[in-house]
Amino acid sequence: MQTKEDAHIVSYVWKQFECEICKKAYPYVFQANGKKFKLVDVPVPEQGNFLLLQSLTFEKNSSRMVHLLKPREGKYEFVLGRGHDADMRVSDISVSRCHALIKYDPEAKRF
Repeated sequence: MQTKEDAHIVSYVWKQFECEICKKAYPYVFQANGKKFKLVDVPVPEQGNFLLLQSLTFEKNSSRMVHLLKPREGKYEFVLGRGHDADMRVSDISVSRCHALIKYDPEAKRF
């Protein structure tokens, strides 16, 4: 797992998230004996608000990405897109340079 971190966004990336033998994709969560288990545990903040996003790709088993958005004083808007100035870059031709804007409302404490 590779981690890319800045003050407001942490991204976790896994390449080839599949069985080496049968090439079947691994699930993030599986169940055994009535309990749910996470195959990969992404650390989330114990305090404060955050939004956890998962990037899905059309290519089967190519990679998996999870992004953790953390609003802080002075940073309540996050731009998602292909553009170089986007806070969270998505390298997919079907995504606009400025594809989405996610806003956090500090008074209501919600996205």
